[in-house]
Amino acid sequence: MAEDDTIAAFIPMEAISAGYGSEFRYYEKKWKEIKSGYTSFADNDIAFAKITPCFQNRKSVIFRGLPNGIGAGTTELKILRTYGETLNRWFVLYFLESPYFIDEAIFKGTANQQRIIVGYLENKLFPLPSLAEQERIVTKVRLVMPVIDKYSKSQEHLNKINTELNESLKKSILQEAIQGKLAPQITEEGTAQELLEQIKQEKQKLVKEGKLKKSALTDSVIFRGDDNKYYSTICKIVLFTHIYTYSPTFSLERRSNEQSAYLLFFEFFLVYFHDNKSVMITADN
Repeated sequence: MAEDDTIAAFIPMEAISAGYGSEFRYYEKKWKEIKSGYTSFADNDIAFAKITPCFQNRKSVIFRGLPNGIGAGTTELKILRTYGETLNRWFVLYFLESPYFIDEAIFKGTANQQRIIVGYLENKLFPLPSLAEQERIVTKVRLVMPVIDKYSKSQEHLNKINTELNESLKKSILQEAIQGKLAPQITEEGTAQELLEQIKQEKQKLVKEGKLKKSALTDSVIFRGDDNKYYSTICKIVLFTHIYTYSPTFSLERRSNEQSAYLLFFEFFLVYFHDNKSVMITADN
């Protein structure tokens, strides 16, 4: 038993790296500060997380180089200590990180804090080749470990892409629509100026028929706001019970005929279908 003032390692769960391997860091504390209320361990002990998702993330380690050879840490660790040199510790660690041990685990507890059931490790069949064979297996595993790490990172990147794909796809489609790339651009359809004239004529016709208020004939006013963005104000800002903001990425000062046409069509759509309702159109400078 160490003296109270002996410097020891304190290792919380976040200080143990996930994945295949045995990486960890520690904080130096006096033994009296951590000797109770935590899980104790020593150099050459093998530890693995018994709580989800740390268990599935393979948070496991062989403790080596601890201050004065001792330490303590999270109570969510299960500690193994080999008897003499009968087992290769790395062989045991790779076993604890294997799909055979991880994927077949049984848990108990609440949804957010599940732990492996008592006796899972003790009742798990453990392959026990000769010590020489254990060392040969460890050597082979270490040779392929860099490849495993590489593909593990690639898989994590792929998973992230798949998660973000839906939102990215929406943004891409909107950007393509703004730039007029979703459908073929037909020269015979005319320029934005010609489209504007058609919109004005259609507005005048609807006013005469009583389907549109005269206020709709007012041209949009484009101005530069305090935030250095350009705004095109059409009637009021509130559309039904919500505020709508349309933010294309092109500057209104440099927009093409095609981009102008989209804005004009958008304005006409709002005025035609929503009468005196309105929208605010913004564009980055």
